[in-house]
Amino acid sequence: MGNAERVDTWIREGNRHGGRRYGNNFDHFHSNQSAIHKLKMDLPSFDGYLHIEDFLDWLDKVEDYFDCMSITDDIKVKLVSYRLKGGANAWWKQAQNNRVLEGKRPITSWSRMKQLLRTRFLPANFAQTLYLQYLNCKQGTRSVKEYTEDFYHLGARNNVIENETQQIARYIGGLSDEIQERMEMTSDKYIGDQDFGDIWDKCLRQEFVENFQVQQGYLFHGNQLCIPQHSLCEQLIWELHSGRLAAHTGRDKTIALLKGRFFWPHLKRDVSRFVERCGICQSAKGNQQNIGLYQPLPIPTSIWKDLSMDFVLGLPRTQRGINSVFIVVDRFSKMAHFLLCKKAVDASFVAHLFFREVVRLYGIPKSIVSDRDVKFMSHFWKELWKCFKTNMRFNSAYHPQTDGQTEVVNRTLGNMIRSVADDRSKQWDDALPQVEFAYNSMTNRSTGLPPFAIVYTKVPNQAIDLAELPSI
Repeated sequence: MGNAERVDTWIREGNRHGGRRYGNNFDHFHSNQSAIHKLKMDLPSFDGYLHIEDFLDWLDKVEDYFDCMSITDDIKVKLVSYRLKGGANAWWKQAQNNRVLEGKRPITSWSRMKQLLRTRFLPANFAQTLYLQYLNCKQGTRSVKEYTEDFYHLGARNNVIENETQQIARYIGGLSDEIQERMEMTSDKYIGDQDFGDIWDKCLRQEFVENFQVQQGYLFHGNQLCIPQHSLCEQLIWELHSGRLAAHTGRDKTIALLKGRFFWPHLKRDVSRFVERCGICQSAKGNQQNIGLYQPLPIPTSIWKDLSMDFVLGLPRTQRGINSVFIVVDRFSKMAHFLLCKKAVDASFVAHLFFREVVRLYGIPKSIVSDRDVKFMSHFWKELWKCFKTNMRFNSAYHPQTDGQTEVVNRTLGNMIRSVADDRSKQWDDALPQVEFAYNSMTNRSTGLPPFAIVYTKVPNQAIDLAELPSI
């Protein structure tokens, strides 16, 4: 038997046995095909002639596609193989045929296939070059926004393993000298300062000044670090209002975040002026008020036992085909989770998403408030209960109305997405984790505390908390 005949025999045998020779499950493949068709997601093609950045983007899109699907490893290889075109397709067929001729099994591991793709279509010294670009990333003549995007982009491309303190130090080291000088916070800034100069002198002479003290060579007002009059004030406002972990929260929310850490006499005035000048806030946020009558609901007594849920529909379709957000809110702590989904999903998909993202973290809720129709919620509960694989009957409550809480969250989410996504309407889904973190870090009017503080007893660190600033 010739080599060509041997290859044909391997292929025919694999097809005739339903792919079992190589451990494939075609029934599972067909079921996933129907799921793919149902979600209307397309796996992008690759012809082997993309630019390096475009090729890496293609790999990321493929990974995002697989994250949305429950597909076995060998099916991933088949799907990607089908989407290879032109030179990339010819190369892959030759690579698989060569393995058969050498008496080896065809590649059925996506991680192995991805490794071969990177080896074939990336330059040999690409990893070293990319890492050097990350190490040498500087602001130069670019804006801070452009430098920040490039810095995080290179960090993600390199899959850098650094703790947050190291990453922040590297980021600050790449800023222009002018900005670094403005960010320096030294104790001699208090000398002669209009706000704190006299207080600083008295504290150094060990005279009593109510609520003020010197610790580690810096002036504190209670537990708040006093910031003298220089441009660090504006930098701090920018970080907690417009920074990477912020989402252009309003004036009051930004003031609350700052007052938990810093003190200067005109903090409220400075924040108000900053927010008024923020072009993104002025263009992205509406003026709609919380109006209307809502039916009161029983007051919750514990975290993540009584929930409300809703959908934000009609969002711009992203590159991954996402056009909706599934919102789940804990009525006690006001903590919210924003989950990506599609407008056409059914109750079964929503139940499995709820189980994967909410139940695994907090357990089964006692009640859910929703304005979805009774038939949808009935199907939702049945599908959710199937996930538990139990014979026990459920008695969780469903309230077919809304208390207005989720409606407020919907509007807030819309404002935050518009503020963070800016002009990247096809990539707003990438910013959703940032929006969720910012939302749960904000002080809630009802509780007087951030949701993080109620659920986890503390608010997670912002980037500014890891900067080299003194603390008590």
